Amino acid sequence: MKARVLSQATQMVLAMLLLAGYVTAQPQPLEFDELLMSLKETRLDITTSNRIARKNIIDRGLAFDIDEQQRTLLREAGADEELLVEIVRSTCNRYAAAAEKCPVSDHACKIANFDKALSFHTDDQYVLNSRGLAFYALKRHDEAIRDYTLALVSDPKFFEAYFNRALAYLATDAHDLSIRDLSMAIEIKPQDADSYFNRSESFAAKGDHKAAVGDLSKYIEFKPDDADGYERRGNAYIKLELTDKAIQDYDRALKIDPKFADAFVGRGRVFIVRKKYEQAIKELNKALSHEPNSVYALHNRAAAYELQKDLTRALADLNRVIELEPGLIDALLDRSRIYEETEKWVAARDDYSTIISLDPKLADVHIFRARMHYKLSNYENSIIDFSKAIELDGKMSDAFFERGSLYIEIEDYDAAIRDYDKYLALEPKSADGYHNRAIAYLNKDDFETAIRDVSEAIKLDPEDFESYEVRADAYANLGNTDKAKEDTEKAKKLRSKAKP
Repeated sequence: MKARVLSQATQMVLAMLLLAGYVTAQPQPLEFDELLMSLKETRLDITTSNRIARKNIIDRGLAFDIDEQQRTLLREAGADEELLVEIVRSTCNRYAAAAEKCPVSDHACKIANFDKALSFHTDDQYVLNSRGLAFYALKRHDEAIRDYTLALVSDPKFFEAYFNRALAYLATDAHDLSIRDLSMAIEIKPQDADSYFNRSESFAAKGDHKAAVGDLSKYIEFKPDDADGYERRGNAYIKLELTDKAIQDYDRALKIDPKFADAFVGRGRVFIVRKKYEQAIKELNKALSHEPNSVYALHNRAAAYELQKDLTRALADLNRVIELEPGLIDALLDRSRIYEETEKWVAARDDYSTIISLDPKLADVHIFRARMHYKLSNYENSIIDFSKAIELDGKMSDAFFERGSLYIEIEDYDAAIRDYDKYLALEPKSADGYHNRAIAYLNKDDFETAIRDVSEAIKLDPEDFESYEVRADAYANLGNTDKAKEDTEKAKKLRSKAKP
């Protein structure tokens, strides 16, 4: 039977007595000696005394952190295991409460208190989950995942731990694991709309936009008045090339929130896909009128300007994006591409260097920077970057091809041949690969091998007049003037044909 509570009138009387000083406010937390003596000097049976002690701890809390010596003294005084467990729980809760009182953004303070709480109650799933949230806020995702996992060991049906661990997996691009956890969360709470929303993010990141639409449709079923659901589903429809449905969803979002900048961006993206760039820019301008510092809107408007060949405006928007979000790799890549188009090699190289400092493991960006070093005649750094790309990804055929070409230019023909051997192992149908390796052999006076390679290039691309010229040169060096003349004539005809 549930205990009755005091009536409102009784509570008012107590409040008045409190103000008058007749009732003591907030009893002080129990000191260790007080608790010990309550057991030693009890006039009741020890079981009842333990019950009273537990009630006092719940009501008043504790003013001490129990150690092994104190634990022994309490046991000797008659403390039972339930009382000792309550002491541990109360101490854990005290530090957990202290963590919650830390300033909102002081996650280090929270973690320090949660650490202390867990030193007393190591498997408290709620404290583990809360410490995981603090680690997540600091982007210490591995530690957050560890804490959520420990929380789930304590309680395999702990919804919040599955939900939060999924977010940490999403942040580390572990999308399959994120989907797995959110599926478990949905199994525990099938009506939780946010689980469907977040799972759609993981599906979208994996490129499964059909599944994303399914989850977002479920989200909208639960939250039909939330503009975010329609905007995100519109994004998924764009990826599925269902632009009419995308527009419908963006319009629904704007009906709910007429100032929803991202929905205007979505409409702009649809018009970019439809190659209606002026209309796209108008929609993106609307987005920026509501949210002037929207990186999303500025980045997409830069894309629209670039597609219009208005590189000046595109560059201005990208500069603003990078000013607002300096570490946005996609924007840096887009700007470096425009710098390349306008032959600003140093600026492009510097952007690629910034990207590499943000993520040194992007093999393709090392290739991009190698090309800029080459444009600037910095051949040493060019070779270093091509080599780094190969170290990061041994299947980057472009790196072998371009480094091989550079080796030919600096007359290191053996190194060039080694690179083209590796390139052709990856790209066995590449006429250019055989052509360039033939040039390396030609320069080593290995004319027979050069003829073999360039003949393979001609078989793969019979219209390439340069390959006939290389073979003519090789035949001439072997004294086979008839075949050299025949290839020279063929090259002239193809060259003439190739002229505009």
